[in-house]
Amino acid sequence: MKTISETTVKRITKEIFEKILFEFKENFFDIDVPRILKFLIQNDGKLSYNLHMLVQKKFWTNIIHTFIFNYLKSLLITANHKIKNIEDLKKKLDLDYNFILEEFQERVGRNSLEDCLKVIKEFNNFISSDPDLIGLCCKNIREVSGPSFKISTVKSLLKLRID
Repeated sequence: MKTISETTVKRITKEIFEKILFEFKENFFDIDVPRILKFLIQNDGKLSYNLHMLVQKKFWTNIIHTFIFNYLKSLLITANHKIKNIEDLKKKLDLDYNFILEEFQERVGRNSLEDCLKVIKEFNNFISSDPDLIGLCCKNIREVSGPSFKISTVKSLLKLRID
């Protein structure tokens, strides 16, 4: 059974992301992660100060999960247009990972945040891995992302690889 705070946090998160969802419709390489995160923190961070401390952590965790979902969805959509330089993709994933970690670790805590961001690391591992280890990488992504990881996700990820 969901509590009022969980329902409220999800509703607020949905309303917040309706304002910025267009940002994720662009090419993955055009997503300006620092600008989006600063918008979230400056405009919607004020709202979180009115919430109880436990609800604040749920709020920011939900924001991060929603952000990562849309971020990776954009990556998979971009995969339909073969990425030419895999090194640029790995570099962007690493830079964005570090920026997200830096911006949100005070709000959620480093360990919780690293758990949320683990899926980005696993995507990067998939892209960088030896072709013989693709199955293991898919298994790891599936464990981290849960039932949302389907065969269509695997097909999109395979399009990212150049080998």
